Amino acid sequence: MEPIKQPDDVEGCTCLRCRSTDLQVFRRSIAGDILWAISLPWRHPSVLVLVFAVTVLSWLLWPALETMPQTWPVGTAVAFYVALSTTVLRVYVVGVTTAALQGSVRSARELFVTSQRRLPAVVVTLIAVLIVGAVAIGLASILSWGLLSTLTWVDELAGTSLSSESIYDGASATLIFGSASALAIFKFWLAPEICVVGGYNPLTALRLSWSVTSLHWFRVLIVIVGFSLTVFLPQIGKQTLSALGGSWLLWDPLTGFIQMLFYGVGYAIWFAVGTQIYVRSTLP
Repeated sequence: MEPIKQPDDVEGCTCLRCRSTDLQVFRRSIAGDILWAISLPWRHPSVLVLVFAVTVLSWLLWPALETMPQTWPVGTAVAFYVALSTTVLRVYVVGVTTAALQGSVRSARELFVTSQRRLPAVVVTLIAVLIVGAVAIGLASILSWGLLSTLTWVDELAGTSLSSESIYDGASATLIFGSASALAIFKFWLAPEICVVGGYNPLTALRLSWSVTSLHWFRVLIVIVGFSLTVFLPQIGKQTLSALGGSWLLWDPLTGFIQMLFYGVGYAIWFAVGTQIYVRSTLP
């Protein structure tokens, strides 16, 4: 798996003919990217094997993790599964996608070892994205506090009732603070893929992700929306089944295992689509 870098970082000719990349990736629509990504796990069963391994490990450790202090917003067990999926699984899927686009024939073991060398950079990148998201929420909080203080001062001076602490509750809080965090996540969504595909360090990956998401914003938005739907669809399905009186069909241990398998395959598909978006951005 050779790094696919931006044209400015490539020595020599950067024309399409001189690239060791499937030229179709530069011509496909977002629908084509998704269809290609859906077929990837079936063309490369090692992706499904890793999804199964991550699921089995998380499922077996779930009872023990549930007894640990729940310091994470989503619970320790969920955090463990998400961490494995967004690091080990993501890095491997990106590596497989890159090798497939380059027409490289390598064993699953070699691809796994090669791609996981980028794991530390991806972990640092994800931590940086979380920090940026937290900073964005902090700045939104300061601005909201400043606005509330200003309106309170105006109320006292003019005898009006413009100020309200409702901006910290309900839909207003979600809009203000959720939007700030969502913007950071959107702009840096492709940074982990860039770390693996391009071989860039975390800081450069964050910078490139910012520019790539501006250029291909619609495709990235589709990826994020699709990823979100992948997360929420199983819950919607369970609630719908229960509402229709079919809750007897739900066997919690088995349902949880199948749900995690669904998540893993879905994540792999969207990671592959994101990789194609970055590769497309390397067109001179």
